[in-house]
Parts: sequence; structure tokens; C-alpha cells
Amino acid sequence: MNPLLLIGIGVGALWLIDLAGKAAGASSLNFVITNAQVKQSGLSSIIVLTINIQNPSNSGYTIKSIVGNFFINNNLTGNVSSFSAIDVPPNSEVPVQLNVLLQPGAVISDIINLFSGSNAVNLRLVGTANAGLSIPFDIQFSLV
Repeated sequence: MNPLLLIGIGVGALWLIDLAGKAAGASSLNFVITNAQVKQSGLSSIIVLTINIQNPSNSGYTIKSIVGNFFINNNLTGNVSSFSAIDVPPNSEVPVQLNVLLQPGAVISDIINLFSGSNAVNLRLVGTANAGLSIPFDIQFSLV
């Protein structure tokens, strides 16, 4: 067999092994909501979520984008998106702030509860992060 062909097969195999290892590691990224705040922006209000991206692997990753839907008490309230690169070093946790773009028909009572803190509010963010492959997430947080 041609030695160049064998070298090419070997390099290709090493590349596939490396790619499989990175894919397995990226799927171990964990997303946690750590805070939710309502802030005024001009005449309107926005919800600012802080999520921590936890990386327990020995490989670093760059998250190229995050998109998702935001729910308050199981009612679709808004959408989040971030298209700025986020570097997540190996064995680390990185906080990220996401602004929730509120839906026009968002449930007003749930948003008022979030403002006032008078009742328990369940928050949920369902979406996908792109770190070279799609990583789905479904994270929940309760405000009491």
C-alpha cells in the first residue's frame, strides 16, 4: 500500500478521534440560571438573566451563540439571543448575562410577580448553544 495513503489515513483517524473527544466534552457543558433581575430601559422593562456555563472537561470551548425561549410560570414570556463569542476555559465556570426580549402578549401578572417578588415565580430557559456543535439546554430557576 502507498505510504502516503497510510499517513493520510492515520492523520484522518487522529482528527476524527480529536473531534469525537471535543464533541463528548462539549456535551458535558452545564448551564445554570443564577440570577434574574428586572431593569428599566427607557420606558420599557427588560429581564436580565445571569447564567453560569460550567465546563468540567479538560478542553476549552468557545460558545459562538446562544438562543432560546424564556418562560415565566410555564407561559412563554420572551426570547433570548447572544451572538457574541464566549470563551469557556477547561474546568471553569463563566457567568453570562442575557437580555430577555419580551413578547408583546407576555403574561402581565407573571411579570408583575417578578417585579414585586410577592409570589413564587418559576423561570425556565429552553434553548441551544453553539460550540461547534449544537448543545440543547433546559434550565429552571425559582424565585420565592
